[in-house]
Amino acid sequence: MSEYEVLIMPLSEDDGGGYVAVVPDLIGCFSDGETREEAACNVEGAITEWIATNVNAGRKVPEPGLVRTQVGESENRTAQLIKDQQELIESQQEIIEGLYRQVKDAKISQNAAQLYLGGSQEWTELSRTHTGRLLPLEERRSAKTSKLTA
Repeated sequence: MSEYEVLIMPLSEDDGGGYVAVVPDLIGCFSDGETREEAACNVEGAITEWIATNVNAGRKVPEPGLVRTQVGESENRTAQLIKDQQELIESQQEIIEGLYRQVKDAKISQNAAQLYLGGSQEWTELSRTHTGRLLPLEERRSAKTSKLTA
């Protein structure tokens, strides 16, 4: 018996019924039979003929399991891509949440500053020091006056 993996599938009545045996590693290598057992037996002869024909033509004969190995590698690459995408999405969500918090905090600060300044629209320059604290009323007024005279 061959080391090559064989897939045996039923044929539809339109295709004559019975079973087909396919060898994924050997492209174009297949056979059929009335029963699973007959299809499996017939495909062994097809494998032998396929290999002989390709060796005589100087073509390389794939090792058994090549398709399964390639599929496995492809599945591994796909799984890694999915994992990488999930990490990217999580990272983007964290960024969005951080930006949302900053916007929310800025709105709260803007509202507080406008209330503190009596509704002035100049709150961004006049209500905060470099540390982000609200200035005392006297300092705000002097800053506002010095800005107007400058």
